[in-house]
This record gives sequence, C-alpha cells and structure tokens, in this order.
Amino acid sequence: LEVRLVVVLVPSLIFTLWDSVFIDERRPGTCPQLTPGSSGTCVEMCRGDESCPLGQKCCSNGCGHVCQTAV
Repeated sequence: LEVRLVVVLVPSLIFTLWDSVFIDERRPGTCPQLTPGSSGTCVEMCRGDESCPLGQKCCSNGCGHVCQTAV
C-alpha cells in the first residue's frame, strides 16, 4: 500500500512543482466557486491556464483539475 501511494503521489507532486516553477501563464478572471461538499472527477485534464482554450482557466474541481470558463 505504501509503495503504491508513493508511486501515485510523487509524479503528481513533481508535475505540480514543475508547473509552479516553469509555467506561470495566469489568465485574467477567477475559477468558479466549488459547491461545498462536492468533488469532481479525480483526473488532471489541464496543467495550467495555458493548457486551456482562451477564456478558460485550469481550475480545481475538488479532486482534479479541468478547464472552466473564467468568471
């Protein structure tokens, strides 16, 4: 169980650190607010605003990240 947890968490941490250090193209606007107590699909569909179409931001859905229209 511990090895599987490390295998899952370490790559995620590396991608998060990579994006925060090397990719910092923040688009104007903010992400829509999450509904309290809800969580989305645990998938990473984007890795920063630049990976989304214009007018959208890479937003947390409560578990993963998805492109959403900026507000």
